[in-house]
Amino acid sequence: VINSGGTIAWIIVALGGLAGLLIILRIFFLRAASASTGKVSREVGPLIKAGQRKAALKACKRLKGSTSRVVASAVRNLEKDRAHIEDIVSEQILHESTHLNRFGAFIIVIAAVAPLLGLLGTVTGMISTFDIITEFGTGDPKLLSSGISIALVTTEVGLAVAIPALIFGNLLSGWAESIKDEMEKAALHVMNQYKDKTAELDSED
Repeated sequence: VINSGGTIAWIIVALGGLAGLLIILRIFFLRAASASTGKVSREVGPLIKAGQRKAALKACKRLKGSTSRVVASAVRNLEKDRAHIEDIVSEQILHESTHLNRFGAFIIVIAAVAPLLGLLGTVTGMISTFDIITEFGTGDPKLLSSGISIALVTTEVGLAVAIPALIFGNLLSGWAESIKDEMEKAALHVMNQYKDKTAELDSED
């Protein structure tokens, strides 16, 4: 079927294979980032509440990952005012977005390009068909089949690649945004634990 679509069909298939590989890699990255978010919050929060900031920073270094770096930026600046800490955390999340958004743009580009290539194949096939009609007429349908195959198959393959790429690309982008929200929540949780600890010390004094 793909052979009947010609070179353009094979180009679309190659892009589809690339999109599939990028989707798998993106799922792997996001899954790792999502798993570390809850672990960082559970381990670092109690240490901050216990007043063990150095141990909390060591835990962040040990856990690694995007969330741990965001939380570590909050832990290092806990003595500053809340607005300043939130700005630092937001800046760190923007920095980590590069990692979380990895391959996302390429997947969306492939989803946009695949149907356009299919349209190019359709136009190419129709031009080929009309050239054959001009030269040989419409007496033999077999002569027209190659151009019609290119026109139809490239459109089909282009849509077959574009639809799943677009769906997965948007779903994974939404997942990345939710991970960023969880990072922010983890940092705010640490800030609140420190605030509670400070309030306890002030009440004891």
